[in-house]
Amino acid sequence: APTPPVPVVAKGENMSKIAKKYGLTVAETMAANPQIKNPNKIDIGDEITIPVPVEDDTTGDGTVEGEEPPAP
Repeated sequence: APTPPVPVVAKGENMSKIAKKYGLTVAETMAANPQIKNPNKIDIGDEITIPVPVEDDTTGDGTVEGEEPPAP
């Protein structure tokens, strides 16, 4: 699997801008960053993990073997 990028928060950036830069929603970005409790309180120098799409669909149903398929 590809290594997720871990950008460092720069001056003027917020969670919304960072998420948009990577084509994600704030919710998706927050889900990959459990250490961040409030998306409005990130600081310059914080590292943000960017989730990467899972391309290893070994089961054909949108999941990797061992994962639960998404709810209908």
